[in-house]
Amino acid sequence: MKTIGAGAFKAKCLSIMEEVHNGDGEVTVTKRGKPLVKIVPIKSPEPESIFGFLRGRAKIVGDIMEPAMSDADIARWEREWDDLNR
Repeated sequence: MKTIGAGAFKAKCLSIMEEVHNGDGEVTVTKRGKPLVKIVPIKSPEPESIFGFLRGRAKIVGDIMEPAMSDADIARWEREWDDLNR
């Protein structure tokens, strides 16, 4: 890790940031010999896979193989639908 004074950093700010971005490590900026800030590269986030991105966010309740509506519910829904469309 490199150390540089604040005055020198001010004069070479853009080139130092480019060096850090390109993988040349971290830079500590000092003022009167005391560490002030650390310049580190930002890690690019890994793209999330489309497969399994909802894992752990849903809950299965009941039997997933049985119909969502009973025959009686379907018949009632059909009657209501017919009444609305008359």
